[in-house]
Amino acid sequence: ATKLEALRNWKPPLGDLAVKTVRRAQSIVAFGLCGSWPRVQELPKRETVEGVVRVIYCEAWQELVSHVRAARSNPQMPFQIFLLQLREEGNDARTRSFVFFVCTHAFSDGFSCFP
Repeated sequence: ATKLEALRNWKPPLGDLAVKTVRRAQSIVAFGLCGSWPRVQELPKRETVEGVVRVIYCEAWQELVSHVRAARSNPQMPFQIFLLQLREEGNDARTRSFVFFVCTHAFSDGFSCFP
């Protein structure tokens, strides 16, 4: 018999006891991990993006930076999205827009992808 055939015919010591013990341990660990994993729920459908995306109007660069720092120090789970609009002053006044998107590692790890 070849080594491959010998491996296929190999029976674990003590019969199926070892296999059953390992499977039971796997189910106990899976139950514990399932209970500790963060829960995500779908919010009711909204007709507007208000409440999902916050729009913040800023008059100066430092004001924009302070909003970003405040959002980073106090994150909303599992993710948050800000549209920061900076209104520049002067002869060629224009509005510059910045998107600030934060997704927690626990939410994004392994099962979601954000472009």
